[in-house]
This record gives sequence, structure tokens and C-alpha cells, in this order.
Amino acid sequence: MMRPLPLAGLALLTLAAPALALECPIPAQIDNAATSASVAKVLTPGIDLQAPNAVEAAIFDLKQAGVPEDIILDNLVASYCQTVAAESGLSEDQKSQKLETFSKSTEPLVFADAPD
Repeated sequence: MMRPLPLAGLALLTLAAPALALECPIPAQIDNAATSASVAKVLTPGIDLQAPNAVEAAIFDLKQAGVPEDIILDNLVASYCQTVAAESGLSEDQKSQKLETFSKSTEPLVFADAPD
């Protein structure tokens, strides 16, 4: 059975293409109301994921709420993309590079086992 490519994987594939305007991915629909509410509570519009420890805190809060890791990663990348897309003074290549760096550095944090 083939699984769809996670949103973060799609973002990385998109980043490999020549830079046009940065198009942010839209996370997959979350069918579980409690999960959707948890994501909306933690990843509020305009959240500053560039603030110190913001990504780690968001991951922790989402994991504590029982949000699946693939949904956490997809929504973090989509939220961060909105922030990067709005940054003035950066070329589209620079924005794409920031998003790729964020995605690559966030994935191991999301999928890491919690410390004992």
C-alpha cells in the first residue's frame, strides 16, 4: 500500500525546483476534532517559530496533546512557511533555503523519542 508523501517531503521536493514565488503548503485536513483543536491552539496564526525554543515548545505541547508526529511536522512547516513568505528583504531563493533548512532541522526533533 502506498502512503502519500508527507507535506514536509512535498515541501522539500518543491524547494528543489527553480525559485518562483514561495508557495506554502496547506496541511492535510485533520479529521479528528480534538487533534485539530490542539493544533489550532498551539500553532496560532502569526506564531513566531523563529523565537528561541519556540519549535521545541510547540512540538512538546503537540505531543502532549497526542497529535501524531506527521501532523505535527506538516503543520510546523506550513506555519513557518507563512512567516518566511512574509519576510521582506529576502529573495525567493533565500526564502526557499530558509524553509528547507527549517524542515530538515525540525524533522528529527519531531520524530525523536522523548527522553526517559
